[in-house]
Amino acid sequence: GISGGGDSGSKATRVEATAMASPEEVKTKANALTRLVIELRKLISANDPADIACGGKNAREQLEPVFAVLKKLAADDINLESPVIPSSFPKKALGFLPVWEERDFEIGIFAFPPGAKIPLHNHPGMCVISHVLYGSVTTRSFDVDGKSGMPNRYRETTLTAPQTDTLFAEEGNIHEFTAGPNGCAILDILLPPYSDMDGRGCTYYRASSGVDLADLDAADPDFMEKVLNIEKCGQPDWFATYRIPSKMEKVDEIVLKRET
Repeated sequence: GISGGGDSGSKATRVEATAMASPEEVKTKANALTRLVIELRKLISANDPADIACGGKNAREQLEPVFAVLKKLAADDINLESPVIPSSFPKKALGFLPVWEERDFEIGIFAFPPGAKIPLHNHPGMCVISHVLYGSVTTRSFDVDGKSGMPNRYRETTLTAPQTDTLFAEEGNIHEFTAGPNGCAILDILLPPYSDMDGRGCTYYRASSGVDLADLDAADPDFMEKVLNIEKCGQPDWFATYRIPSKMEKVDEIVLKRET
């Protein structure tokens, strides 16, 4: 309702001024997560998510405005506790905080206790941006052949906040995460999200030898042959995620409505 008294005029004035604010003024007033959603909506309005997922130079150029927001995004900027994982949390379990979801993209935050893992899995036909909010994480990933879906290149990288890693349909598409000694939180953007109906279901993998990828010796002359020898499997019994509480700021839906 409209409150009575002498303040009603000032409220009307403020509403009018807000409605006429320029896009740059809106972006300034929006919090970090809201700015991220705004840039993703702009990206999707101008580009097909399937084209972005194909990767290449054009895709990275199209993603630059999103990367620009992420470069300035750390745990403190969104009021995310560091660490956000409760002390009583199971050692291997991951916390999850949903941020935003639309038809063409999804944002969520995974919180890792020290040494916790997300097992080897894929993102068929997707682009995924993984941004470290605090802590460190080691990623092990495989490029895949576009026709067979089989791995043909392996890489291992350690990221620390506020670094970002990006995978595409054939580049780094099968990957796993292992948190560093102090744990970590990773903001994930899925473009587009998983969808079994659209052929974008999640498949898990493991080394055919049964050995953990982290235990393979890179100095072994047969290392690459061993590391590329992976096979499909079910979701590991030990892998679980739980919703966790947080005082983290939320996407401002009022600003989003104003922007659109």
